[in-house]
Amino acid sequence: MDNPAFKNFLTNNVSIIVCLLLMLMSHYGFSQGPYTADNDRPFTWPTNVLPSSQCLQGNCDFNCTTVQPSTDFIQRTYRYEPTSASTGSSSTGSTNSTVKADDKRYAAPIQGISACIVIGTTTSNFSTNFSTVNWKNFESTALSHSFCAGGSVNLASTLTYNVGVTWAGGANSSGVFTTSTPGTYFPTATRVFDNGTSVITFTVTVNGPTALNFSAMGTYCSDAIDPDIWNFTNVDAGSTFSSSTAIITGGHFIDLGLTPKGVTHTIIQNFTNANGCSSSTTSTVAVDQQITVSPGANQEACDNSGSVTLTAATTGVSWSCVGCSYVSGSSFDTDAAPSGNHTVRATKTNGVCSAFADKIFTVKALPIVDPGPTLTYCIDDGAQAITGGSPAGGSWSASCGSCVSGSTILPNIAGVGSHTITYTVTNAAGCTDSADRSLVINGLPDEASITTNAPTRCDAGDVSFTASLAGSTINWYA
Repeated sequence: MDNPAFKNFLTNNVSIIVCLLLMLMSHYGFSQGPYTADNDRPFTWPTNVLPSSQCLQGNCDFNCTTVQPSTDFIQRTYRYEPTSASTGSSSTGSTNSTVKADDKRYAAPIQGISACIVIGTTTSNFSTNFSTVNWKNFESTALSHSFCAGGSVNLASTLTYNVGVTWAGGANSSGVFTTSTPGTYFPTATRVFDNGTSVITFTVTVNGPTALNFSAMGTYCSDAIDPDIWNFTNVDAGSTFSSSTAIITGGHFIDLGLTPKGVTHTIIQNFTNANGCSSSTTSTVAVDQQITVSPGANQEACDNSGSVTLTAATTGVSWSCVGCSYVSGSSFDTDAAPSGNHTVRATKTNGVCSAFADKIFTVKALPIVDPGPTLTYCIDDGAQAITGGSPAGGSWSASCGSCVSGSTILPNIAGVGSHTITYTVTNAAGCTDSADRSLVINGLPDEASITTNAPTRCDAGDVSFTASLAGSTINWYA
């Protein structure tokens, strides 16, 4: 075969040699006949040879223009990918004929020819059919896929040949893979051909969403600092927050002033991680309205007035004594409190809100009263002016009733015995106090109880008289 003359002969007479080969193949019985999709079928050599421009190199597994020498025909299989699973039919002699779903063609490159000879069950116009039919090997255009849990991927759509394929590894019969469990999976597509079995293994990564922990935000007073939602979730940056009722400002602050009061609001958190997987959760927040308290006007009472009720302009308040302990319930104890000013506080709550206001409760001092010493009179002494008693300007009264008139004592009205007279004073603050003194009225002695010596004398000289009365002093008069 190294004879140059023989090589020149082959090169110069290639067309004649090809024709002789085709005639010989046809003569020895390679004729067209019935066939099935997966069995080798009889074939005849076509009488035409495709030029390189019609070889559809993108669908072949060899280069039509740079074929290598061969001592025998190199058999290649090409498969048509139909638009449906229908087998279709083969129509001889028609330019628009279709082929079965797994039709086969055999291509034999021949050294020195700038073209591909395609042999098989063809018609005389095979070149036209071949240039318009898409022939491909069994392969996938994308072997790696990813999606978020709960999603899916159509693996069948990536195949160049998708008839008679068996799916495994989690893909369904249509070649769709779906799962809600994150992880890495390896579904397969298998096709059995007459010249062997082809298996395509895919890598599918299923990504999970980020777990969100959004704790309850609690209840706030409307005048508090707006809470930051980020402080209540494990994923802050990248999260978005929304609510149909609460007012959110700055993306992650609850506007306590504008958010409706007295109801519970639902806050929705949405987050999409770097894999594009989204998760969502909710929390709650409530806002109570702050209130104002008016304690009312300052109050006052005189010392020793007992328990005085505290009153406020705002209803429903509770009272306390600031820095003291003279308030019990809603009463101020003037008996326990010293005279002077005391601060009392009115407080009211509304949910988590609380407000208070202070006012002054003044305990006014009583006047200091001195009624004077005990007064003693005889029952026949007549009217007696009452002396003593301070401060001046007070009034007198007595246990013996009308025995005192103004500032005069009437002993005969008082009667013999001890009596109490009271001096009452009201000071400039309007506080009144009093003090008592004793009044003693003595009765006249009983004449029958007086004993004398009654001496008699006729001439001049002194006479001595004696008399006695128990508990009395005897005075003599001439």
